[in-house]
Amino acid sequence: MTLLCYYKPINANVNNRNKNTPNEKDKSLSENDKNDLFSSEISSSKTPTKKETLNKIEKVNSQRSFRKISKSHIIKRKIKAKINKKGFQRKWLKEFLWLRYDSKEKKMHCELRRFHDINIPFAKEGSKNIGKKSAIQEHNSSSSHKEALKKESSRLAMVKATSNAINYANKHVEIQLGRALESPNLISNSNSITYENPTSAKDLLSAISLSIEEELWSELNETTCFGIMVDESTDISTESHIILYVKYCLRGFIKVKYVKLLHLNGKDAESIFSAIFSLLESKGLEKKIMSFSSDGASVMLGRNNGVATKLANKNPYLFVSHCIAHRLALACNSAQKQVAFCKYIETLIKETYHFFSNSEKRVETLRNFQSILDHPTLKIKNIFEIRWLSWYEAVKSICVSIGPLLDTILEITTTLSFQRQQLVFDLYSKLCNWKVLAFLHFLYDILGHLMELSKMFQRRYIIFSDIDPIINSTIQKIQYEYLEVDDDGNQKLSAHLNNFLSKAPPAKETFIGNHHILFESQDEVDLQVDIMEFAAAVICEINDRFPHRSILSSMKIMNPIEWPKNNESLNDYGEKELEELIDFYGVANEPNYPIPIIDADAIRDEWDNFKAIILANYRNLSIDDLLPLLFQYHSDMYPNILVLISIFYSIPFSSVDCERGFSRQNLIKTDIRNQLNNDTLHMLMMVGLHNVNLIEFNFDNALRIWYQSCKRRIK
Repeated sequence: MTLLCYYKPINANVNNRNKNTPNEKDKSLSENDKNDLFSSEISSSKTPTKKETLNKIEKVNSQRSFRKISKSHIIKRKIKAKINKKGFQRKWLKEFLWLRYDSKEKKMHCELRRFHDINIPFAKEGSKNIGKKSAIQEHNSSSSHKEALKKESSRLAMVKATSNAINYANKHVEIQLGRALESPNLISNSNSITYENPTSAKDLLSAISLSIEEELWSELNETTCFGIMVDESTDISTESHIILYVKYCLRGFIKVKYVKLLHLNGKDAESIFSAIFSLLESKGLEKKIMSFSSDGASVMLGRNNGVATKLANKNPYLFVSHCIAHRLALACNSAQKQVAFCKYIETLIKETYHFFSNSEKRVETLRNFQSILDHPTLKIKNIFEIRWLSWYEAVKSICVSIGPLLDTILEITTTLSFQRQQLVFDLYSKLCNWKVLAFLHFLYDILGHLMELSKMFQRRYIIFSDIDPIINSTIQKIQYEYLEVDDDGNQKLSAHLNNFLSKAPPAKETFIGNHHILFESQDEVDLQVDIMEFAAAVICEINDRFPHRSILSSMKIMNPIEWPKNNESLNDYGEKELEELIDFYGVANEPNYPIPIIDADAIRDEWDNFKAIILANYRNLSIDDLLPLLFQYHSDMYPNILVLISIFYSIPFSSVDCERGFSRQNLIKTDIRNQLNNDTLHMLMMVGLHNVNLIEFNFDNALRIWYQSCKRRIK
């Protein structure tokens, strides 16, 4: 008991002593301690021997020494760990993929310096602060590094865009030359030249693009004539281009192909004309241009100095066409400007759009109400002047979602200040007006008819004989529904407006959901007047922008579908129209065309026999099936008629393919790829717009171009 009482304060002293300056008295028991110990043991009931006492003292001292060694070892390990943390951490390489570490020079640097110019010390010289992650993070957030990351993304995207072509091209190279050389492997594994770097990728892309171009120029040389489609645009880097498409009839098959993206030095008619004409003249094709189509810009279709006029001076046979899709859009826009109430509706649609455009919370609230009320999920859309019939989509989104739309507006007002609440309530009251909603549903109907017409005009292979029937059908439909009245003086109207009027009849208290629809006494009469005024304006504008052209009407005789059904009427059919075509194409035009396009006497003789052979063998065939058969079996019998057929079916009545080409351009040349030059952009578009799948593409010609472009090291 006495011994335990003695050791307790000693243990406490060990735990509480200064760690940095150990007490020398703690190393061993002093002589006084030993004497006290002996005296306490002697006084105890059981007196231990001297040897036992010394063993106990030695045991206590060894325990103290072990504690000191253990603590010292722990302190050393902590210090060593701190030293190691000051060095470069390998795990940073996984976190920052662009980071590289040079163990010999004890430096870390940015790998992007190999491909892009980064004018900061971390990238150019490297950093010796290898133990500081903050140095890496500082470089990672620098503007120069972020710009280099964008360029690297662009570089990788470029490689990815051509990877499919490269893979198949390399595969084709191995197969074709491997067979020729009786070698199973074209590129040896020991050869350091693998043709997998960006420069080789561009060479392969160029070879594939040139092979497609060569095939196109070959077909244009073979065909009798072709029409061109032209449009002008500015890309993301504000460079002006014109895009050129051709339409032609080759051996009875109608084709539309992308030709070139031409850089412009100026936007005037002379610059555009020179760019187009010099390209076609260099290929010896300038005399084969028989038709021209573009949008309604004065620089393209101006009567005095437009591009079409300059081309017509070179070729008097040129048929000039204003894109029918553009004309329809212009007709609709002009009709809307003639009706005063349309301007009020336009302002209301834009106001509704802006209410949602800058707030994700409002859009999400609208989606929730659409889901709850089982309505289709539609966004509120804006009206754009440059987009064809954007009115239709904007009107449709409001008419279909009017219930959820009104619920959303009321829900949002609960979170606004009093002043802003008044503005929102003003929008709400406008949308709850009966005449506004009825006119919106009318626009939903009539613009739907025009949208169908526009989509037909945007088809890739629309032909001349389709245009008038489609236009006349649309005009008759509009006239029947909105301009004709029954015996009671009521208009027949169309589906969506009739559906609205059945749910919200005029002069009665009606609701849409919980929303009261406001009706005033003169609304019904005003609505009827506005509907008739707008419908009449649309018909008038369409007739003005699609005038009767006698030469176009005469072309219809070359489409057997237009022929009369009985044989007696067919005997004299087309005589007058044929003479009109002879007056246009059967006359020589000096100096460029000293010989007429067709022989007047020969085509008169061919006409009667042509009608007979069609009636006997091909009367029930569509034009797509008929044309290849005519060119295959009757090209010697009716050469002049087939020349006219080639001209008529190569006329591009729409330039929508140019718009599709610019859409592809904008997908290729983006914000992060704005340094693409015009040649590379053209090659990517040529491959991207080619309709043949690369798996089915014949790489023989591409291989030849690639192999001859420079010396190739193959095995």
